[in-house]
Amino acid sequence: MTHRNKITLVKVRNEIEMVHLFSKADPASPTYFLGYPHRHVFKITSKIQVFHEDREIEFFALKQRVQEELAKFKNTRNHTDFSCETLADYLLEFIEEVFGSRMIEIEVSEDGENSAIVGNYFRNNSK
Repeated sequence: MTHRNKITLVKVRNEIEMVHLFSKADPASPTYFLGYPHRHVFKITSKIQVFHEDREIEFFALKQRVQEELAKFKNTRNHTDFSCETLADYLLEFIEEVFGSRMIEIEVSEDGENSAIVGNYFRNNSK
């Protein structure tokens, strides 16, 4: 039986330790400390649409490519002003460049707690 509205996604999880800051933090706010460099383990979940069920995108290869791209981001952005949204958008653009038009969702959290989700939720069922 074929499900006309079915979308299949593969999901990988990565993490990377980095230091960032929020330079626009209000000094009068209880969160003023965010304006100073602070460390997180950023936990990333990447979901990518696949068009068939026979390992179109191999989990291990995808996880490795995302980890390599995270290392590039860290080399240029560690100890700078960036957000979870910034990192999620960076990875979304990378995955779109590598895998083309398909549904993608990236979630980036600080230490597995608070997170941002960036996605391109259009449907493209023609590979």
